[in-house]
Amino acid sequence: MKFKINPNELVIVKSDNKNEYILDLRAPLSKFYKDHSETQKCAFLMMKYEDTPIQSKMVVKLKELFKKHGLELLRADEKHYSDDLLTNIRTYMHGCGFGVAIFDRINSEYFNPNVSLEIGYMMALKKPILFLKDITLKSLHTDLIGKLYEEFDFQNYKRTFDKSVTKWLDNHEII
Repeated sequence: MKFKINPNELVIVKSDNKNEYILDLRAPLSKFYKDHSETQKCAFLMMKYEDTPIQSKMVVKLKELFKKHGLELLRADEKHYSDDLLTNIRTYMHGCGFGVAIFDRINSEYFNPNVSLEIGYMMALKKPILFLKDITLKSLHTDLIGKLYEEFDFQNYKRTFDKSVTKWLDNHEII
């Protein structure tokens, strides 16, 4: 068996040591970059979506807080850069400079596997992640126990988000 490579069919994948641009993301990422030219100022929000009023208010508060710091907090359901759900989420993960993962127990204590997948993907991309843990949770997942996190009180999130987020952003020199 012989293999032959046609140089005209070779595609060079560009890497900036922070993002691996995967071929199926070229078109969606191109659209993303048109909307968000300063990608290092974009954060990808990872959380379980239970569509509760408190969660909606928390997201609005976080978005306002990030905007106050000149940053954008983005959710993958805000705009579709691809018709495929996972490709759309990967576009946000590759396109954003860092991530924000929220662990709460508003309705339940279970850890959402989708959030775990997104965190693992962002970690593989070597992107910084702000872990926000509800103070009523005993701990993070087993795989994340060694990670530093900021705590918040979902019953007083307006006050606790501000302190936790600002501290993390300062520590990571994002603002």
